[in-house]
Amino acid sequence: FYAVATAGDTIYTATAFNCYYTVNLGQTWTLIPNSGFPLTPSFRHLMVHGGYIYAGMGESGNLGGAWRRPVPGTTSVEQIGTNLPDGLELSQNYPNPFNPATNLEFHILNDGQTVLKVYNLLGGEVVTLVNERMRPGRYSVSWDASDMPSGVYFSRLESGGVSITKRMLLIK
Repeated sequence: FYAVATAGDTIYTATAFNCYYTVNLGQTWTLIPNSGFPLTPSFRHLMVHGGYIYAGMGESGNLGGAWRRPVPGTTSVEQIGTNLPDGLELSQNYPNPFNPATNLEFHILNDGQTVLKVYNLLGGEVVTLVNERMRPGRYSVSWDASDMPSGVYFSRLESGGVSITKRMLLIK
């Protein structure tokens, strides 16, 4: 491996030519597609932050540069309203049960660090969907759980020292 990064219980690795991740401590690895490059990059550095995985590419020739992709299983956060909520809210995901994707809506009242994570039934962190400073408003984020097994999951929203947890069911 050329580089390793972690986010919760997920481990990311970069070899000379590909990036992979595992959610089960290396028992299985999933390739992160590097589409969009005319030539195969040579990955040298790796970092996970704010729902994205960043990789620095090799020093040789014109293959140098940077690569950014959403963390597998996530999509971007979309603000869907600016009406000020009465407090922190996390709506039930929809659809629920879901296969393989679901939507989560949440409302935050104050500026500040907001974290939305998904946990498995044993309490292990599966993915961080949001980890950023956000303004008050109503937001929506999708989670694609194509690479996850069927089962019960929990979404947990934390903001302003308050947290809310909801149960979700993935059926494949």
